[in-house]
Amino acid sequence: MVYRETDRTRARKAAMRRRILLAARDLIAQGGYRSVRMARVAEHAEVATGSIYRYFRSKSDLFTQVFQMVSTHEIVVLARAAGGRGSCRCRLEETIRTFAENALQRPRLAYAMMAEPVDPSVEAARLRHRRAYARVFERLLEEGIATGEFPKQDPAVSAAAIVGLMAETLIGPLSKAPSRSPDAGHPSEEGEELLRAILLFTLRGVTGSPIDLPGAEEEGRGG
Repeated sequence: MVYRETDRTRARKAAMRRRILLAARDLIAQGGYRSVRMARVAEHAEVATGSIYRYFRSKSDLFTQVFQMVSTHEIVVLARAAGGRGSCRCRLEETIRTFAENALQRPRLAYAMMAEPVDPSVEAARLRHRRAYARVFERLLEEGIATGEFPKQDPAVSAAAIVGLMAETLIGPLSKAPSRSPDAGHPSEEGEELLRAILLFTLRGVTGSPIDLPGAEEEGRGG
């Protein structure tokens, strides 16, 4: 007789798998990939170390699955911001703000997701998800161009540039920031200044207009 899993068994396995993923994510958020050992993941998840390998082939597989879980969630959050109410410009600003604030609130985890050297399988997943991030912005830019809110431009190129700008601008501060819990508060004053700079540069580039933002004090000095 062929054994078939019951719904209850499948649900139990899915819950255990997620428990392990969340434990690994929390440890990565504390000290990056390099600090994570399978024994620590098991301890954090309250399972035997050997049990992890029933759900993940290796540490590399676990890291890749954690990356995909975190990044997929972030892409959904960004897509929600991009598809919200308001003008395309307002939604573009909100989407950029969401990305940057989420990263600055969880700097160690964000750095691990964006740039920390790790297994090639994670690097490959980074590339795929970076394209998915860009696609969120590309759709928003396409809408803005179609309605005449944004000037004519190549939305794919502009979207890739936005994602690249945000990542490259944030990597430095994220790599130097102290570890913070996933439920940390708002970004610091320095983080807010960085966010304003990213917004100004991006909005000016996309709209072709001399955009100003509240709190951008440097505008009065630099022109």
